[in-house]
Amino acid sequence: MIKTYQEIISILQVVAISGGSSIVKGFGNGYVYDVNTGENDYPLIWVDPYMKPHRYKNGVLYLNADIYVIDLVKDDRSNEIFVISDTMRIALDFINELKDNYSAYGFWINKTQGSEIRFEQFSEKWDDQVSGIKFNVDFEIPDDGSTCEQIFSTVVSSEGTVW
Repeated sequence: MIKTYQEIISILQVVAISGGSSIVKGFGNGYVYDVNTGENDYPLIWVDPYMKPHRYKNGVLYLNADIYVIDLVKDDRSNEIFVISDTMRIALDFINELKDNYSAYGFWINKTQGSEIRFEQFSEKWDDQVSGIKFNVDFEIPDDGSTCEQIFSTVVSSEGTVW
């Protein structure tokens, strides 16, 4: 059966937090503007599934998300380059765990795009001073046709008309 967005978010949280050597301390999802940085543990992985459209093509569901790897920066920004470098390494480790691992997770990331993933660095002053890396992925989930078997079915009237 096809993976849901909720199942994918749960998998991402397990990979982010429970990875054997993971240094990631926090995980969340929703609009990135909803990150309440004053209450998070860092480094943090945040999944924003709302900024880009999702699509369905040739039997594959493409669920799109912006993923942020966020860490604290000193007020004087003296460690900003270190934070950006470190969050890039975390992002690469995260991607490497997920890519081409369909048998474990039930989805691919950016498979039909040649696996290209672009990174964008950012710095923000929310409740905390943070910097990090943002990247965008498509979670590609093949549809085996069983998604709505229990919801929709062919209706045949008493006269034999198919609806």
